Amino acid sequence: MLSASQPRPRFPPPPGEFHPAEPLLAISPPLDESYRPNLQPSLQSRWSWTGGQIWVIAPERKAKSEAEDFAASEGCSGIAWVRLAQPLRYDLQPSWPSRIRALGPTVHDLGVESLTIRNELRPMTIHNRHPGSNGLCFQAVHDCWADDVRVENCDLGFGFTTTKAVTLTDVAVGGRSAHHSFACRMQSHDNLVDGFEIEKFAVPLPAGALHHGLNLEGLSAGNVWRRGTMAEGTFDTHRAMPFADVAPRSIAVGVQGLASAGSGLPRDFPGDLENGTYQLASRPSVTDLYAAQRARQD
Repeated sequence: MLSASQPRPRFPPPPGEFHPAEPLLAISPPLDESYRPNLQPSLQSRWSWTGGQIWVIAPERKAKSEAEDFAASEGCSGIAWVRLAQPLRYDLQPSWPSRIRALGPTVHDLGVESLTIRNELRPMTIHNRHPGSNGLCFQAVHDCWADDVRVENCDLGFGFTTTKAVTLTDVAVGGRSAHHSFACRMQSHDNLVDGFEIEKFAVPLPAGALHHGLNLEGLSAGNVWRRGTMAEGTFDTHRAMPFADVAPRSIAVGVQGLASAGSGLPRDFPGDLENGTYQLASRPSVTDLYAAQRARQD
């Protein structure tokens, strides 16, 4: 764990006066070059949404992923009775094909503090062809944290992949345009991001690229964002039914492509933003999500 010896300014700083954390970790090659390529059969790069220049993952799990070319999953069988540490979010039904898996190799009680991760400034690629100029990724771990960490010039800023009870406080993503500033995926549960900023991109999105903002996917539940400012991106309930996740009123958001019509779907409630869409290389037209909701209720 890296920790600064001097007191540091707390989040949020005045606009335009973010104080970079020290020390600085300057990264030149992305994961494609410094570690290995990680392509799907479709030629999309898995480094577009996971992996980090700082990657918190158990060595045994990393070795198994390498042996399976990052494409497989593991489970277990033969368990008759299980005592749960906390209640399930919904009642299981006998007709469901439920499965219990062993925890397996993991990491816990590890933190990263007071650090700037600065990737070499490289051009942004088209969507999902990213080489892995990434920041901090927690994978298959629990009860870890990051505090006062800044990531610059990234494809993925901060990643949760199958994590539980991980806390990020006072974190920021800046520099050139990102693919995922924050990604929360593959059944990541009960994580907290408290005090965060997605800055206005110094280099905007090129044609063919996307920025997702706050990503949620893969049945991830119980995750909370608060005390945040987003000059770029939006809430992205991405795919595979994330649920019971919270981003409350203490977040000021730049919503890209807000429109009063477009999807053709009925609204779930007055002020529903179901028609928020991406407009590539365009600045957000709405700076405060909740002000936009209230305006549409009038």
